[in-house]
This record gives sequence, structure tokens and C-alpha cells, in this order.
Amino acid sequence: MRPSARSRWPAPRMCLHFYDHFAFTQDYMFLKQNAYPIMKEHALFIEDYLVKSPEGYLVTAPGSSPENKYKHPVTGEPTGISYGPTMDNQIVREFRASASKRPRSCAPIPHR
Repeated sequence: MRPSARSRWPAPRMCLHFYDHFAFTQDYMFLKQNAYPIMKEHALFIEDYLVKSPEGYLVTAPGSSPENKYKHPVTGEPTGISYGPTMDNQIVREFRASASKRPRSCAPIPHR
């Protein structure tokens, strides 16, 4: 596998399973003591990783597009590295939505 085909999002994607577990079991102690602290740190990482695009959107850069390949402007080789790929946007959007649905017993995620 080429390095550009590797996802940069295994942790936030895996954190979605924490929220799914909570949503299914309604185990508030699991969410508060185990899942939410990890989800909070990953939300802060995502916030630091996003950059503002020329159009004013927050996007991942560099991003990884496993299903699309582009011709690298310098080497001419096919690459999956791009600017704000859809897969990254979907994972970030879904993760941030689940992290924001926390119960009041969990502190809000601070913005840096």
C-alpha cells in the first residue's frame, strides 16, 4: 500500500464506536469515565489539524483520498494525497456531531 492511501483518521473513526456503544447501552459511566475523555482529546486534535481553505471552509490538509488518485505535479506519479477530501470531511463531521451530543454530566469540549 502506498503511504498516500493510508488513512489519517483511524482514531476519530474508532471513537465513533465509543459513542455508538453509549447510544446503544445508555451507559453514562462508560461514556463519562472511558469514552468521553478520549473523544475530547481527538476532537482537540482535529481542531488543530484543520486549516481554512481559500473559500473559507475548514478542511484537512494534507488529506488522503483512498479511492481517487491524482497526478503529482512534481513527480508525475499517481498519489492519493489531496486537499480536503470528502472522506475526511465525512469522518470529521460525524465525529464532531457525536462528540457534541454528550450528556450534561460530561464537560463541553473547549475550542482552542
